[in-house]
Amino acid sequence: MSASETEVLVIDAPGGAAEALGSYRPQLERTHLICRWPGELAPAFRGRVSKYLTKIRRSAEVVALTLVIGGDATVGVMLSELGRDLAAALAPTGSLTLLGVGASQTAVVESFEVLRQLVAPSVTLDAWFGAG
Repeated sequence: MSASETEVLVIDAPGGAAEALGSYRPQLERTHLICRWPGELAPAFRGRVSKYLTKIRRSAEVVALTLVIGGDATVGVMLSELGRDLAAALAPTGSLTLLGVGASQTAVVESFEVLRQLVAPSVTLDAWFGAG
């Protein structure tokens, strides 16, 4: 792994940050955390994630990305738009992991399917069901 490789952890799980961070183990020396603020609206969060990913990509290749979704996870326009930003930032041979923290198994599976359609076929895609 080169020094310009990084991983990103995006937490879109109100109240799920502590649980997600408690079990998260970075694999690379450079890791970035983007967490949704309490009360932050979905469009504002998506915009902030998009801008930060653009900034990261100026100096590093995103080879691993983890998206944490929570109990209010909604599949649809928001995830599709955020997923496009995540897919665009991820290296063609990178990995994307979806983690449900308080999200239903159905929401995690539906979110996985949305992301699967957005990432390159060469990207490794995994899903984990956290405590619900």
